[in-house]
Amino acid sequence: MARLDVHAKVDPDESLPDGDTYASFPDTGTDAIIIGGTTTVTEHPVHSLLDGRSASGLETPLYIEPMYRLTELLGDRFMGYLIPSVLNAGNMA
Repeated sequence: MARLDVHAKVDPDESLPDGDTYASFPDTGTDAIIIGGTTTVTEHPVHSLLDGRSASGLETPLYIEPMYRLTELLGDRFMGYLIPSVLNAGNMA
């Protein structure tokens, strides 16, 4: 796996800020895009995000956080899963 120094996390339930496009991600030095969110992410918004990325011609590698009812989304569009973990959550016992 290539070294990833800069990653951008995109929530498919949210729009990009005004003036930002997926085509501009490489200009920021972004090595990879992580798709994940804080709510129940479903296939429809992920497909919309992927369609927007494809339309922009962006080829930055994609990773996805596990999500609700991930069925046939992965295919060959993603490099793999990234599992978030909180290292300072305190005693989980």
